[in-house]
Amino acid sequence: MRVILAKLQGFCFGVKRAVDLAKDASKKSSVQVLGQLVHNPEVILNLEAQGINSIETLEEATAKTIVITAHGATKETYDRGTPCLDATCPFVSRLQKKAKLLSQDGFQVIIVGDPHHLEVVSVSSFTKNPIVVTSLDEAKAIGFFEKLALLSQTTQDENLLKAVACELTSHTNQLLFENTICTSTRERQKEVAHIASFCQAIVVVGGKQSANTGRLFKIAKEKGTPTFWIEGPLDLTDKLQDEIKGVVGCGSVGLVSGASTPIESVLEVESILSSIFTDSLLHYNRQG
Repeated sequence: MRVILAKLQGFCFGVKRAVDLAKDASKKSSVQVLGQLVHNPEVILNLEAQGINSIETLEEATAKTIVITAHGATKETYDRGTPCLDATCPFVSRLQKKAKLLSQDGFQVIIVGDPHHLEVVSVSSFTKNPIVVTSLDEAKAIGFFEKLALLSQTTQDENLLKAVACELTSHTNQLLFENTICTSTRERQKEVAHIASFCQAIVVVGGKQSANTGRLFKIAKEKGTPTFWIEGPLDLTDKLQDEIKGVVGCGSVGLVSGASTPIESVLEVESILSSIFTDSLLHYNRQG
């Protein structure tokens, strides 16, 4: 069995920036995060070990420094004037500004994304009566508007976004469409689709709450490739290793990770997967 490691691994720019900002701030004062800084349990535990804990509302704040997560916050939070360290991903900040300007220009803003995800909640708060769609069927149910603007959660499926854009051309006299999926997400999605096309199985490493990791899992599954989603090396139990070995045989397993997965976790998973084949060879040689 060979392990095919995707080229893009470890933190994306936005996640690294958020983690670095929080850690640097904690060296100077007490720090709390408004929500989860990133959607990865290992990262959150690491931050908590350094005294950086999460709160749900600003009313709970007791620390000197309150950090806004990489996913952003509502416009009301930004406008409150509460001293906050803004760790919002620059791609999300740009999306917030676009949504606000388009709404002010009279466009009905359509957002492709998860309505419950903090990023979408944040971006939606900058617009007037936004419409959030999660599927092509939901886009088909949208009525007619003189002016439509189509945006996307930065970690959405690019194929879905393009399909929704095509559908909405018949729902308006003027469609403004901008692909607001971030660069890291687009590249990781293309790479997992490619790797899944020739590997016998795919292992996706990342938090179960991570939207971008979930997209990678979905893309690999849609290729018809057996796909396993783990949060980290501890999830690679003996039973799961045997299952992966049974599916892959002497073929290849692709290893991809979400944008908030620490590179150390990915490399440890790679080492465990590589050892499966090595152990099999040693066992065979002893039998022989």
